[in-house]
Amino acid sequence: MKRVIYGKKIEDVDFQLLIGVAKLTRRLSKDNSDVYKFGASFAGPLLFGYVKWLINEALHYNVKTLYFIARDGYILKEIADIIIKERNLNIKTKYIYASRKVWRVANEHNIDCFLSVMNSEYFDRFSTSFVAERLGLSKDEFTRLTGFECNNKILSENSRKYLYEKLENNTALKQTLIEKYKIKNELSIKYLQQELDFRDKDIWFVDVHGSGKTQDILIKTLKSFCNNNFEFFYFSLDISMTPENIAEKRQYFTYFHIKHWMELLCRTPEGQTIGYKEHNGYIYPIKGKSNNNLLKWGFNSYVDAVKDYSRLILEFEQKNNISLVSYSLCKKYFEYFNYSLDRNTADLIGSVPLSILGNENNPQEAAPVFGFFDYFKILFGLHTDINYLDSISYVRSNKYFRSLRKFLDKHGSLRNFFFEFYKNNEEKEVYLKILGQKITLKKLFGWRV
Repeated sequence: MKRVIYGKKIEDVDFQLLIGVAKLTRRLSKDNSDVYKFGASFAGPLLFGYVKWLINEALHYNVKTLYFIARDGYILKEIADIIIKERNLNIKTKYIYASRKVWRVANEHNIDCFLSVMNSEYFDRFSTSFVAERLGLSKDEFTRLTGFECNNKILSENSRKYLYEKLENNTALKQTLIEKYKIKNELSIKYLQQELDFRDKDIWFVDVHGSGKTQDILIKTLKSFCNNNFEFFYFSLDISMTPENIAEKRQYFTYFHIKHWMELLCRTPEGQTIGYKEHNGYIYPIKGKSNNNLLKWGFNSYVDAVKDYSRLILEFEQKNNISLVSYSLCKKYFEYFNYSLDRNTADLIGSVPLSILGNENNPQEAAPVFGFFDYFKILFGLHTDINYLDSISYVRSNKYFRSLRKFLDKHGSLRNFFFEFYKNNEEKEVYLKILGQKITLKKLFGWRV
């Protein structure tokens, strides 16, 4: 990473100072592990900039409390607490135990939004069995309520639309879901009422990356019993994935390429919040299995590095009476990660243990090294699972995979390499591709689009 980042002449002075502090953080530490170096050099500068911006926004709008959402909010809260303490600010932070599992729960206020959101994602897994599972229904219940048989066949776009229309207009299904999740909803609302200070007009939640769809569902529930202004903050947001866009969402950095790896910078070993329980009038979170593999990865060294960087950059700013802000840093780091990632950094970030939907209790490497059979599956288009971290796996794998990625980036698929006919009415372009050679038919034959 050092070769790529430091090897370029960048005119942004703040950027150079931030990089210098990262380098000094590494030199002052007795921890020489690669995980510590990564935390100080990469995660620290990115996450600190985000949290600093967030706190400045909170000061500007006189927001009293910042609510950091588990689990990605843990490291962000650690940084915020350091900034607040060092700058002696009158802002409180609170850690909120929540997850998609407890906030994406159907009730009479959000049922339509709940179904709409469910129909707008995970298209690579979207089968009737998958839908039944997302709804929390058994296969028999789903078939009885909808008339659709459960199977694992991935639905086409038209089939998804047809299924959604049937679900949207199915009163019996909606009522069943509302009754099914009644107790979960009651506990979730009690937990929010217990943890949030509703005396504050503005309530801000903090996350790192996402689509915001869960928040669209949540806001329907919140607005059913209070009139506060809610905003949800992200480092980066998948704007294209927010069809409802009901909740107010703000992002620190806009980048229109791959950014899902941002979540890997904020992983924690604690288990996912899977529900709530009430004991003696107090609501407690129920958490799933802890991710001990993350501790083995070097989580504690990583967090120490991010915190050490945060303290050092604050000390540097105070001594020199300056405030360092560099969006160039975000841009350069994102470009590096997406287009120039080196093997060592790819191995480090790609080996972060990550839980995926449907397999939360069995975390695997976020971007595993591709094997022999993966090469042919990818080449012949049989690698159908959508993994937004595949770009890291390509770098971690041998040179043949890197060549394969360049080939697919250029041609799209093996079939398109041999033969492809392309017509774009808007750009008035028509071409034929044979063995990778592009022939513009408009020029050759004078074709009109």
